[in-house]
Amino acid sequence: MRKLLKSRKGFDWAFLIAGVTLICLVFLFFQLNKKMEHHDKPIGEMQMDVVDLVQKGDNILFYLDQSARLSACDAIYALADKGGFSSPPCGQTLPLLEQGPVPLPYTYSFWYNDESKCYEGADFYAGFKDVFNDKFRSRIDDYNIFKDKYAYVPPYNYEFLVTDNLIAGSAIKSIEMKKVSAVAGELGEARYVFKPSFAIDFKTGIEDYFSVQAAVDSLISCDKSMQECINDINTPGLKWSFEMMNPTTYLFKVEQENIDCRFKGNKPVIRFAIEKTITIQQALATPPVAAPPIPVP
Repeated sequence: MRKLLKSRKGFDWAFLIAGVTLICLVFLFFQLNKKMEHHDKPIGEMQMDVVDLVQKGDNILFYLDQSARLSACDAIYALADKGGFSSPPCGQTLPLLEQGPVPLPYTYSFWYNDESKCYEGADFYAGFKDVFNDKFRSRIDDYNIFKDKYAYVPPYNYEFLVTDNLIAGSAIKSIEMKKVSAVAGELGEARYVFKPSFAIDFKTGIEDYFSVQAAVDSLISCDKSMQECINDINTPGLKWSFEMMNPTTYLFKVEQENIDCRFKGNKPVIRFAIEKTITIQQALATPPVAAPPIPVP
C-alpha cells in the first residue's frame, strides 16, 4: 500500500479501476431496475393464479357432480309420477286429485288403452334422460345466476349416457377461466381450460319399468280378479297397489323399494292406468267399487 501511494503510476491505475468499477455498478443498477419494471409481481405469482383457477375449476366439477346426483333422484320421482314416460305415450292421461293429509294432483298415463299397449317399444332410458336433463339444467341455471361464480357453465352442453347403474355427462364445449392482473402497465393473464364432464355411480331404477312392463302383459291377459292377478306376478323390489276408478279403468301404484334417495323421504311410486274390460268372473270376484278420486277442477 505504501509503495502504491509513493508510486504515481500505481495510484493512477488504482483510481482508474475504482472509477470503472463504480461506473459498472451504477450501470448494472439502472439496467436491473429497468428490467424489474416488467416484473413487479413476485416470481411465481402468475403460476399461483393458475393453481387458484384449477382449484376453482375443481369446485365447479364438484358442484356438477353433486347436482347430477340430486337431479338423478329428482328424475326418478318425476319419471315415476309420469308413469315412466316423458310424454303420454297414448296421448291420454287422467288428472286426479288424490286424497290424503294433503291432497295432491297427479296425472296417470295410460299403459293400456283401447286395446293398445302404450308401453310397447317405449325407451325408458330416453325418458329418464329427458327428465334428468331438465332437472340438471335447472341446477346449472341456479349456479350461473346465484352462485359466486368464476366461469359461466353452459346449460345445453351435454350428451348423456344412462344405464341401470351409471349416469355420465360428456361435455361438448370446454369452460375457460381467466384471471387478469396488471403488470407494469400491461395486462398479464392466467388461463385454465377444462371440460366439465362427469360420471356417477347411481341406481336409476329404470330396470323396474321392464319388470312392470312384463307384469302388465300378464295383467291384461289375466281372467281372474285384479287382486288375484297381482298376487300371481313376481316382481322383487316392487310393491303393488291399485284401485278401480270405474268398472273398466284401474289406477296402479308401484312402489320402487330398492331406490335409495334418503333426502326424498318416501320411495318413488310409478303411477299408471289400465283400461280393461271386466269379465263376468272378475265381476263376481271384485268387491264393490270405492268412490273414485276427485278430478282436478
